[in-house]
This record gives sequence, structure tokens and C-alpha cells, in this order.
Amino acid sequence: GAGPNPVFVLYVPTSWYAYGTAIDGNYLYVTVSGGGVQVFNISNPSNPVNLVTYNTAGAAISVVFSGPYAYVADGSAGLQILDVCNPSSMKPIGGVDTPGFAMGFALLGSYEYVTDGDHGVRIGYADGDAQKSVDVDMAVLALQMMPDDGNAELAADPVSIHLGRNAGL
Repeated sequence: GAGPNPVFVLYVPTSWYAYGTAIDGNYLYVTVSGGGVQVFNISNPSNPVNLVTYNTAGAAISVVFSGPYAYVADGSAGLQILDVCNPSSMKPIGGVDTPGFAMGFALLGSYEYVTDGDHGVRIGYADGDAQKSVDVDMAVLALQMMPDDGNAELAADPVSIHLGRNAGL
């Protein structure tokens, strides 16, 4: 297992600055700023094979998986959602632009969290099948703008919570 003092034994070049990594089965996904998401087959860990690079509209910073989908925090292009059923031919299925610079994403049940640079954290809600359907309704993430004073805001409809710098968190 991994210990407190790792020893790096292999260098794998990427097409640009590598920011985030995630593993799904035998595939390593690397977010490459200015280059999108680069996929490596790591079934043989000592010889990763570069399969494909999917270019995103923004600066891919991080990636998170849920089922057959990859959620990419894509900088100025917000959140991008890719179908990764076949890692060699990823397909975009949705997304939402955010007012800030999307840097991270987390999913807990039906709640979606996007860290959005100087625009705080965007929290959205997707009902039931939304995570399993091609028509993922992610638009709730961008419907309410955070107030200029940075205070927390709760909108009743749709369910949308925005946490800002001065929200006491």
C-alpha cells in the first residue's frame, strides 16, 4: 500500500499542465489545462498507454466520476459532463457555465457542489434520475447569482444555495 514517503518510479508526459487525476477501473483520467481530459489505460501500471484526449472549452482543472459520467471542473467554461462509457470516445452530454472559474466538483446524493473561484461554492440539486439521464438538469447551478457582498443566499425555487467568502464558513 501507499506509505508516507512515496517513491516515484515513472514519468508519464501529458499534452499540457496536468492538474487533476482520477481513476476509474483501468483508466487514468488527467485534467490538462488548455488540453482537456487525457485518458490513459493503466491495466499495466508500469506502462500507461495514452488512449485519447478530449478537448474541453475551458481549462480543465479537476474530474470526478459518478456512474458512466465524468464531471469536469473546466475553469471559465464552468462544469462539463462527459459520457465515459467508452473511454476511447468520450462524449459531452451537458454542462453549465458558472459566473466564476470552476475549479472543483463534488457529488453527494442529489447535491452537486462546484467551487467557483471568487464566486464561492455553487450548490445545486438534481432530482432522482437526473444523474442517470442524458438530460441532466444542471442549470440550477447558475440560476441565482451570489450577491456582491458575498453573503450566503438561499433561493426557495429552484433549490440553490450559494456560499461566499463572507458566509462564515
